[in-house]
Amino acid sequence: LPKSAHPSITSIDEDGIYLLDDGFVLYLYVGKAVPTDVRRDFLVFDNSRQTPVVSSTSEAGRKLTNIAWQMRSFCSMGGAGASLLRPTTAPIVVILAGDGTNNDNQADLKHKFLEDKLVTLLVDDTTAHETFYSDFLCQLHRRIQESIDKQ
Repeated sequence: LPKSAHPSITSIDEDGIYLLDDGFVLYLYVGKAVPTDVRRDFLVFDNSRQTPVVSSTSEAGRKLTNIAWQMRSFCSMGGAGASLLRPTTAPIVVILAGDGTNNDNQADLKHKFLEDKLVTLLVDDTTAHETFYSDFLCQLHRRIQESIDKQ
C-alpha cells in the first residue's frame, strides 16, 4: 500500500491523490493540480451515472482497485480473515477537486458537496480563528476552575 497520511487538510496537496476510508465509503480525492493525463490513466467517465469512476481496464485503475480491496479486507472489524471481512462492500466515490469558480451546473455542485463531505471527515485542522478540540477543552476547564475559585 502507499504511505499513509494523517487525515488532515494540511496533509492534502493540490497535486495529490488520496483514498480516505470512513468505514462505509472509500473516498478517492483527486487534487485540482493532478495532471489530466494522470487522471485519464485511472479514471473513466460513467455516462449512466454522470460521474467519474475508477477504470477497470488501465493498469493504474487495477492497482487502485487492488488497494481498495486491501483496505476493505485488512482494515475490517475483527481482522483480516476471510470470514471476518466487512459485511458490506464500501463503494469508491471519486471526488475531483474544483477551483470553486463554476458552481452553476449539477456536476460541479455534486463535486462541491462531496468535497465538503470529505473535509468533515478530516481531523483537528485549526484555522486562524479556531483551536484544537483538546485546547478548547483545556481552556474551558481553566475557566470553570477560575469561576469556582472566585466563589
